Amino acid sequence: MRITIQPYEPGQLRLMVCDKGPGLPPDFDAAKSKSLGMKLIATLGRQLGGLPEWLSTNPGTRFVLDFYPQERPAHEL
Repeated sequence: MRITIQPYEPGQLRLMVCDKGPGLPPDFDAAKSKSLGMKLIATLGRQLGGLPEWLSTNPGTRFVLDFYPQERPAHEL
């Protein structure tokens, strides 16, 4: 598994998680998934103001989330 976070568009970050597993089924729909993990990822992505995207690569799966980081005072971290 590879996890990266890097600058993307101006002021935006891209979080990417890639693996070399079997990939996603052709009819995969994250919005209809009953998986707790997929629901958590979608919820956290929305909280960051991003839209999660799952891509089946050959081999593996790639999860991508583009978002704008939110600044918080140190005492809130």
